[in-house]
Amino acid sequence: MEDATLQTELMGFVNTDMFGHSEFRPPQKEICTSALAQHDLLAVLATGSGKSLCYQLPAILSRGVTIVVQPLLALMEDQVRSLIEKEVPTVMFTGGCSSNEKRAILHALKEQTIRILYVTPESLMTDTELRAVLSALHGSGHLARFVIDEAHCISQWGHDFRPEYGRLGELRDTYGGVPFSAFTGTASKKTTKDIIKTLRLDQADKFMGSSRRTNLNISIIEKKEGMVIVNEGEAAVSESWAQVRSFIIEQNERDGTGTSGIVYCNTKEQCEKLATWLMTQQILAGYFHGDLQDFERSEVYMRWMQGATKVVVATTAFGMGIDKADVRWIVHHSMAHSLDGYVQEIGRAGRDGNDSTCLLLYSAQDFNKLAASLTNAQTQDVGHERLKIMKEYCDEKKMCRHKKIAMYFGDVNIGKANCNSKCDICRVREHTTSKKRRKTEPVVPTTARSRSQKARKSM
Repeated sequence: MEDATLQTELMGFVNTDMFGHSEFRPPQKEICTSALAQHDLLAVLATGSGKSLCYQLPAILSRGVTIVVQPLLALMEDQVRSLIEKEVPTVMFTGGCSSNEKRAILHALKEQTIRILYVTPESLMTDTELRAVLSALHGSGHLARFVIDEAHCISQWGHDFRPEYGRLGELRDTYGGVPFSAFTGTASKKTTKDIIKTLRLDQADKFMGSSRRTNLNISIIEKKEGMVIVNEGEAAVSESWAQVRSFIIEQNERDGTGTSGIVYCNTKEQCEKLATWLMTQQILAGYFHGDLQDFERSEVYMRWMQGATKVVVATTAFGMGIDKADVRWIVHHSMAHSLDGYVQEIGRAGRDGNDSTCLLLYSAQDFNKLAASLTNAQTQDVGHERLKIMKEYCDEKKMCRHKKIAMYFGDVNIGKANCNSKCDICRVREHTTSKKRRKTEPVVPTTARSRSQKARKSM
């Protein structure tokens, strides 16, 4: 009992003193307690729920090194930088490390001077020197746990499938007895099943949060495919570009100039062209995609985080794990590849809890292009099924969009209520209901009203 009380006090101290939080968000405390009890665990928590604290805090309080597997360098860099500022010995081990950097990291691991090691799945599964050092740590009891962040990458049903993620279950055989923690922001029933099977988490503690984000206003409108002249004297541009521009201007006028947002496109070329044109419209925009050099991506990200750039036009390579609370809007210039991906992407808005707007421009042409791009024989069937589900979501005319998302992710807390006009479908329904209500209200004739008023005056 005393040990449990001390642990609770230590958790609260680290949460307040190092992370600056006055209290835990649900269910952070329960997850940290599970991790410190050396349990396997799976946590599916909506973006903005504070997942990273759920593995960083236990790592700080644990004996040995915690291995955190993440898919993106930008995501690693951001978290490593933050932990180093908190004086937590943290490093990242990736294919981009030089020979000297790798030697220094491996030496520090052997000396047990590192608390958290961030690593890509590819480096973890293929670098023999790293694996040898981890085996030595395992033998001496100094390998605390494996954390699989963005665990949806394990599944072909996940929107960011990575083959090396699918091999992470092999670590169970090599490092027996080391607990596994898996985290993701979104996971459908099929994705969750794949994560559990791959990482052997059948007996794990499971924390399944709600997929509902009640502060997001979701709308889907028709994407215009023609050309238009926006300003006199300028060349004609795509009407869909003009739609994006009008939306951004509207958000700035409503929330204040220079609100932060993300525009998602499906091609790198479209990102660059749209961002370049938005800049000619006095909108502080930059572009981000996988073909940029590491330093270029880092520069775009940091400028956006610091407010020098207000709008990032990006492929889905941008945004996983970003820690920017005041993203006020998300635009999908093109239809998302899957409902899983769409929910993950709009989840990057409104992490501060304030209302944010999510707009998707939808056209049959985009759907056909995405369907034609699915050429990988191994994943083609899954890709088509995911795209079909996304199309059904876009075509929906009756069911609340938030409720449809909740049903897809198996949210047990769906309830009967809709979203309180936080989606286009419910807003139309509420408007129609209000009009009908006004029409059915009894109309008091003018003469009757006059008699009633005279009667009141004579009293």
